[in-house]
Amino acid sequence: MSVPAVSARALRLSALTVGIFLLFSFARPNTFPTVLNFQLMAFSLPEAVLFTLAITITMLTGGIDLSIVSVSNAASLVAVWVMAAMGRSGAGIVVGLVAGLGVAMVCGVINGLLVAKARITPILATLATMQLLNGVSVALTNGKPLTKLPSTFTAFGTGKLLGVPLPLLLMLLATLALGFVIRRTRVGVELHLLGDNPLAARYAGLGTTRLILIAYTVSALLAGIAGLLIASRTASASADFGKSYVLGSIVIAVLAGVRTEGGRATVGGVLLAGVCLQGLTSGLNSVGASPFVYLILQGALLLFVMGLDNLRPRQRRAIPAAAPAPQEAVEQLTV
Repeated sequence: MSVPAVSARALRLSALTVGIFLLFSFARPNTFPTVLNFQLMAFSLPEAVLFTLAITITMLTGGIDLSIVSVSNAASLVAVWVMAAMGRSGAGIVVGLVAGLGVAMVCGVINGLLVAKARITPILATLATMQLLNGVSVALTNGKPLTKLPSTFTAFGTGKLLGVPLPLLLMLLATLALGFVIRRTRVGVELHLLGDNPLAARYAGLGTTRLILIAYTVSALLAGIAGLLIASRTASASADFGKSYVLGSIVIAVLAGVRTEGGRATVGGVLLAGVCLQGLTSGLNSVGASPFVYLILQGALLLFVMGLDNLRPRQRRAIPAAAPAPQEAVEQLTV
């Protein structure tokens, strides 16, 4: 019996991750395999994974969201402004968080409407909103970061619970929640169907506009959470922070097995791929390698994994069966 495609990819990624960790553990036994280094990785991993989850749900529909970093920066800036305006009190922190996430979700709705209603190609629509949000944020802040955040807010970004970083726990909760939605709910089944066969989705009357709006709003919400985590960890909010996360998120998603044409996504794979690349980043830093080396290896890993996929015989994609898809759509898929 052959190994399912997703399992085979998971096995390859697991072997690659173990190999990376073993390699750098032998190369730098006094710095890489230490509790301190693993804790540092645990504080950096959540942001990368949350951004990747944000882009993953849009890729599931056959689209993409390039505005995730700009949305996250806008969310953090709004949150900090509200906190400052309310005197950095406990209530101000709560209102600031709600305001920041609310702004992020509004941005997601705008992206969804541009894609679903204006019928602009997702890559162009989100590229435009990325530039728009970035320009507005830079203009309002004059390109300077906002500091002097409430200590209660910044304590979360560097805090721990029983030795486990709080941002890591939040990331795990978000991963489990998104995994449940796309694998165990009717909305998740419909999102898979929309990405796998948009024509069948339309004939099945699934409401493609609704699904696209859900996908891009959830994407923006996850990006907003990532932005707030970054602000909490760095004790600052900036209009141009984390530009490299867009490309990195795409790389992690593809390594994880998210199908760029839509119809397939795995949050478990995203988490595993994120750990793999985080280990590679930390390992290269431990040996004093140039940042350009990481970019080269990142691209090489991507080509290697995609090459293995192309060598493997293509298999028919399956729609999750946990929540029943409309019968008409299923019939269309089997044509």
